[in-house]
Amino acid sequence: MGGFLAWATSSISMKRRKPVQVQRSLEELETTTRQLGRDYQHVSQGRKCQEHVARMYKQQLMTLRRHMANESNAESAEILKKQEVHLQQLYEDAKQELKALDMKKTCAKRLYQASQLKLNDVTIDLEDEKRKKRGSLGSNTTGSIRLKSEDIPPVSNEWMTHTL
Repeated sequence: MGGFLAWATSSISMKRRKPVQVQRSLEELETTTRQLGRDYQHVSQGRKCQEHVARMYKQQLMTLRRHMANESNAESAEILKKQEVHLQQLYEDAKQELKALDMKKTCAKRLYQASQLKLNDVTIDLEDEKRKKRGSLGSNTTGSIRLKSEDIPPVSNEWMTHTL
């Protein structure tokens, strides 16, 4: 999908295309951005569900351990010990799945934000082109300045370490 985004948002390829093709590419980029947004929401919901499952296993494990502490019968204690091992494994698996979903969520969020930035940049480029064309025809244009994502310098948090 990254290759598609690069192709669809390349300003060089956009400028070489006819207006119909540019509009189609813009629509494809908008569709891709919406799909990435839905993917991000889906992963976020899946992570919340997995978090609930992990919490449930942890509660069951704590309850089982309380029962084991009060159990005096050796046979029942052995059965509870087996259940504890099984629940512990389920809990560990749920935690691993939660970590995997965290990574997937982070990746989906980055893709969505990058797609949004590219879409905004392409939209601004197209508006600037339209404004230039209108300006060359003699109409009044306002001198508003629009910043693209690459025009904004990176923010340094270095000052925070000096104040602490």
